[in-house]
Amino acid sequence: MAASANRWDDHGESVVQRPLLDRRVLRSWPWLVGLVVLGAVAGAAVQQARPSTYVSTVRIDLAPGDLLAPSSTGDRQVATELLYLTGPEVARAVQAQAPGAALDAAQVGLSNVVQVSVSTDSEQEAVRGAEALLAAYTERLGAEASGRVESLQNELSQITSQLSQLPATPRTQEEELVRAGLQGQYDALLNSLGQARVQAAGPTAVALDQPADNVGERSPSLPRGGALGALLGCLLALAVIAFRRRTWRVEDVDDVVRLGERPLGPQVPGVSGAWVSALPGRASQDPVESAARLVAGRLLANKEPGRPVVLQSVDDAAAGSVVAVNVATALARETPTVLLCAADAYERRVARWFAVPDAAYGLADLKGEESARSIDGLVQPTAVEGLYLLPAGSRSARQVERAEDAVCSPDLLSRFAAAGWRVVVDAPPICDSAVVNRMAGSAPVVAVVATVGRTPVDLLHRGLSELRSAGLAVEGVVVSAPAPVEEPAVPGTARG
Repeated sequence: MAASANRWDDHGESVVQRPLLDRRVLRSWPWLVGLVVLGAVAGAAVQQARPSTYVSTVRIDLAPGDLLAPSSTGDRQVATELLYLTGPEVARAVQAQAPGAALDAAQVGLSNVVQVSVSTDSEQEAVRGAEALLAAYTERLGAEASGRVESLQNELSQITSQLSQLPATPRTQEEELVRAGLQGQYDALLNSLGQARVQAAGPTAVALDQPADNVGERSPSLPRGGALGALLGCLLALAVIAFRRRTWRVEDVDDVVRLGERPLGPQVPGVSGAWVSALPGRASQDPVESAARLVAGRLLANKEPGRPVVLQSVDDAAAGSVVAVNVATALARETPTVLLCAADAYERRVARWFAVPDAAYGLADLKGEESARSIDGLVQPTAVEGLYLLPAGSRSARQVERAEDAVCSPDLLSRFAAAGWRVVVDAPPICDSAVVNRMAGSAPVVAVVATVGRTPVDLLHRGLSELRSAGLAVEGVVVSAPAPVEEPAVPGTARG
């Protein structure tokens, strides 16, 4: 079945495309509401704990007399003054009187006026900081004016010296031109010097306000703190929801359908208690029995006899083994069935459930001489009529490799098929083994087991893609409840 919910990434592999609002996101509203409320309460509490802020504001006219006129000092000069008023020199002067104070400066409209603010937790410190700012700025303006007067005086002295060295009466036209040029420079410098002296004697900037006369208190805003806290809580909740969507796990059969795959029946219910002991006499109306029979029927519908049935979990070996045992039991009700316990080569699980000793002859012990043994000599009987096990075999350093080689052996599978037996393979999880990929030549009937609440949808999709890329025709997905805590072994059902 085509995976209609997929798209292709830059590497040519299909990936799951989740809807923006799925039921998981909609069910996450308690996270959203809870974190929004918590954020609002925390934001309001933080604002409540903050002290009031006092702001002393001073307006400075950079060109007295032109308050309402367009700025005559030019945008660049205004920008330069703003940088100085908020620069390190003024900041050091303000910090000396108001430690921790914050500075802010801005031009008032298009005028020559700038507004400077000093903010701190104390009203007295805010006033002292603003006074220190005015003093530092006034001192800088005075130093600049005095420096300009001194510079012009030096230039004027140099021009005067050059003029005194020229003859009183020019003898040539060239001398007359030089004297005229120097005289022009002298007159211009003399005029500039006069203006500079006037500016130095008078104010070049005027404070329109006194720091103590324009002090305001800014109290913490509880609504503002609550709104900011609620916004932060909302963002945090959305981040949590987004993270949870990245770990989207299978919850029911509908998730398989949304993935574009075929579910092999309803969810297989969980087993509990002595469920293995109850297998021999379990009624057909039992939920697990009926679900297993439905899975078995759909797997083998219109299939050639003799094809092995492979059940492979994505990442939960225990749940895969539970499904394999139940499906094998359902098949054994009508046809002798052998369960190849390939997953037990990694961890002995099915063998313990049926009290099969670890040293019992099994998959890892097959070395080509199985043809000399009868089928009854290869398998272990169980309490379920018609159900037999071929365990993992004796433990060794190469038990996994040998067991998987035996499962992939066409000779072994053909012997069971020739005897009219059904073969069910409890394969290791996709994330642990590629044994099912190696069985492609035997045309197995493959079903993938996904565990509710444990199997990530992304991992399920990648596992299905991997099996299909190996040439396997995956019949569908079995959705199963998690496996229970392991029960004691069934006594008296196996031979050593």
